[in-house]
Amino acid sequence: MSPRGKVQNEQMRFETLDKIEKGAIKTFASYGFYGATMKKLAADTGLSYGLLYHYFKSKEEVFSHVVSVALDNTDKTFKAIGEFEGTPWEKVMNMSRVMIRESFTGESSLYFHIVLQAVTQENNIDGLKESIIGKSKAVFDIIIPIIVEGQEAGVVTDGNPIALAIAYISMIQGLAVFAVGQGGIQTLITPEVLSNLLKK
Repeated sequence: MSPRGKVQNEQMRFETLDKIEKGAIKTFASYGFYGATMKKLAADTGLSYGLLYHYFKSKEEVFSHVVSVALDNTDKTFKAIGEFEGTPWEKVMNMSRVMIRESFTGESSLYFHIVLQAVTQENNIDGLKESIIGKSKAVFDIIIPIIVEGQEAGVVTDGNPIALAIAYISMIQGLAVFAVGQGGIQTLITPEVLSNLLKK
């Protein structure tokens, strides 16, 4: 039998990291950072304890990795929101549609909750909170121009665009927290409901 090639090794590494990410988001969402252990993480990833330690030396490393993946996904999501073509109100509606999908459904909602844990935990992992704050600024850099464009078109309410963006994001965060264990919230919180917070 011939030894595995570089491409096969990279594919196996990618698949293993994917298993770790999928298992870890469930572990951290279920137990929180402090309740999670490497033993629980290994069980939820379906990997041996030793193999998990081969990739990550601690639960802090796993947590940081999952938060990093979540932030990368957020970057891609908001880049797509910023590139959306349409009228100012269509851009607001698209933003709300994407925010609901990313905050309240499936794996996206689990990533959202893990980032929230990272921001609110008392003993923060070095550099993690700062990284999240930096990414948050990038999110506001996309939302605020959409609000300003809507105000100029007369479809978004008057007021300080920064304050409106903070209120909009805060509503989504609050709803996402409320949605934990509350099935079906995504059918109640529609893009129209969310967008009406900004409507003139």
